[in-house]
This record gives sequence, C-alpha cells and structure tokens, in this order.
Amino acid sequence: MRALITTLALLSVPATAAAQSAPLELTAVLASVERHHPLVAAAERDRDAADAERRAAEGSFDPQWRTRAFVAPVGYYNPLTIDTALVQPTRLWGATLFAGWRLGEGLSYTGIPIYDTISTVVWKSLKLVGADPRRITGWGRLFREVP
Repeated sequence: MRALITTLALLSVPATAAAQSAPLELTAVLASVERHHPLVAAAERDRDAADAERRAAEGSFDPQWRTRAFVAPVGYYNPLTIDTALVQPTRLWGATLFAGWRLGEGLSYTGIPIYDTISTVVWKSLKLVGADPRRITGWGRLFREVP
C-alpha cells in the first residue's frame, strides 16, 4: 500500500512541476476568484446597486408631465378644474421651472357670466375705437354675445 502511494506521488511530481512552470494567465486567476470567492459577486451587486441609485438620482432632474383634475360635487356649484404642466427641476437652489395650462369651468355652466379684467378691457377698447368684438374668436361669451 505504501509503495502504491509513493508511486502515485512520484508520478504526480512532474505534472505539478510542469504546471508550476507554465505561465499563469489573468483569465484563469479571475475565473478562480469568481468561483471560490462569493464576496466578489456581492461587491459586484453592491456596485450595480450604487450605479442604479446614481442613475435614479440623476433621473430626478428629468422633465415631468403632471396632470390633475379637481371636481367638488358639493353645494350648489360644482366647479371643475383641470391642470396640466410640464415641470423641470433644476440644480439651482432647488428651483423648478414649469409651464402649464388650466381649464377651469368655474360657474360658466350655471349661466352666470364670469368676466376677467383683461377680457373686459380688450372688449371695451374695441368698442371705443368702433371695432366689432365679435370678430375676436376664442375669448368667450363676452366677445360673442354682448353687443
């Protein structure tokens, strides 16, 4: 038995010596590390998670489209408001740029006219110079119906 072990040991010495004399390649070392060291895989997962968090933080400065609607079905009047806006956060002291549009029904569906100051000034100015306000479109009932 002892002779068999000695023979096997002697036969393995040249192979070991030959393996030690062969150049060690980087790919073989990296493959061995990946197989035998799970901490490397955990570090890669941590790196990927940190990269995802960085990309998410940078994405917080992407433009956003926001839309909301508000209806209050209580009381005598049921005002309807729809807001839509394009919002662009900036890195400048937390400032935010936005452009939006609002559709507000207000009390117009009740038949009660609602006049804003700009429309009434434009309407009255047209009347004073003798122009027909009905030629203006898209400015509401004041321009369409009031002579």
